[in-house]
Amino acid sequence: MSWRSQITSAAKNFQLGYNIQKPYPWRGTTPLVCIFFVGLTMLLVFVNIPLSAYDVVQEFTYTPNDTSPSLPFSSVVPASLRHTAGDFTPQTFKIGDTIQSNLSAFNYVITDAFTDSSLTYPVGSFPYYNNPLSSCDVSNISLSLRKEERASLSAVIYCWFPVYYRMTLSLNHASMQDRTFHILNAVPDLDGLLTDAECGWDSENVTLVNDNGDSGPTSNQNVTGLDVSVYPCCNCADNGLYYESYIKSVVAGQPWLVSILIDHPPCDGDVAKFQGTWTTAYYGQGAFFDFTGGGGLFGPGANILPPNDVLEVPSNVQLVVQNAFQAIYHTIRLDLGVIRPNQIFTSPNVFSESISAVPLYKPSNMTFDRDDTGQPAVVLGGISRCIASWVVNNSYANASRQAHFTNDFLNFYYQQALQFGPFDVRVPSVSYLRPVFRRKSTASAISSVFVATFAMVSAAWSLFNFIAGTFCKGQSVVVRIAAIIIEILAEILSLCYWYHAAIAAMKR
Repeated sequence: MSWRSQITSAAKNFQLGYNIQKPYPWRGTTPLVCIFFVGLTMLLVFVNIPLSAYDVVQEFTYTPNDTSPSLPFSSVVPASLRHTAGDFTPQTFKIGDTIQSNLSAFNYVITDAFTDSSLTYPVGSFPYYNNPLSSCDVSNISLSLRKEERASLSAVIYCWFPVYYRMTLSLNHASMQDRTFHILNAVPDLDGLLTDAECGWDSENVTLVNDNGDSGPTSNQNVTGLDVSVYPCCNCADNGLYYESYIKSVVAGQPWLVSILIDHPPCDGDVAKFQGTWTTAYYGQGAFFDFTGGGGLFGPGANILPPNDVLEVPSNVQLVVQNAFQAIYHTIRLDLGVIRPNQIFTSPNVFSESISAVPLYKPSNMTFDRDDTGQPAVVLGGISRCIASWVVNNSYANASRQAHFTNDFLNFYYQQALQFGPFDVRVPSVSYLRPVFRRKSTASAISSVFVATFAMVSAAWSLFNFIAGTFCKGQSVVVRIAAIIIEILAEILSLCYWYHAAIAAMKR
């Protein structure tokens, strides 16, 4: 009889039931096989708990990079076979969106976004994968001072990951009292140094001289307001920013028109320096005069405002404005998570080198305060104020320079300066959809583990039966293979029955 006839005959004559066959020749086969399959069943139960008893569901989270907890008994499953929940769904940022990093001191508004550094293809939105804001940096800072008013500031921040995009920041000093700045210890210093700028500006007279050409005033004028804009630079010169290695110039020959940051400045090992871009002086009834280029290059102690042939500026005003720019620059960087060697709030030596000592006259309406440790304290809120009367010359700059070198205070302050609450990495506080494992209901989990284990044990038994049968005298191998195939099909039908029965039981 041919093998085709044997297979056909076996299929026609197959019927469910138990056929008496010769026992296996070795007497120990039965107990060993029983012990093996009992152990295998127990092992497969533990394997199928993480594989079958849990579902993957989508949940909202603000920390998508957190590692999901390990499933029970997942260690018994080889890493290559483990079921992973997958990656989280990125957040979509759009032009005009306001973002705030986790426990941030500031809000940032997205103004532009591009697919690459050539700025050829602007986009209206882009995916954000919880990327740290440390791939951003400050490219421009502006400060506005008015008589008897609180200072206001703005800044432009460029980011280069995951796409090239630009953000802006605008803040009025008066609004700082309404914000939870306690989470960033550098902000009280910013508050104090802005207060110095307001005190110095209110207590001194800045004069606009009358030799500025046809567009200037016809007589000397007391300046009532100043708008000053600067940018940080390394090789500071006229338009020096646009030729730095970390700047991408888009318009050839006119880099000042369109340029973006593509990295942090390589000179961050030195005290930060700035270049003035423009200054506007206000006088009289709404009149103003612009100075292109501002005061040129300036570092600690240098003149930020135009030279005295344009403005007559007391030295105190120059110093408090320069200190304010240093504080603004480093506070924003700290808020972004950009920690560089010249960060003034992480080193007392750098703070002393960057913040200039300045004496200030104490107006009669100023209030004073200091905390229990002797730290110069400026409580957010209220009217303009200076520092405690025990401080030399009543300026926050002098008070902080002294306190930052007090050993008892030094160790605590600079260890805490980088604390951002429970977070150490600055990322926007937005929600993401993240796939996570959640256990099924008890009945569903038991049924799933049982069905999966039963299927695996049945397959193992069929394999054992086939292998063991080949070593025993009996029917030909071809017939035995056909019988095994039919037996496997019967097992599959049985599994389907058990599965549907379990589902029906759970729905009752």
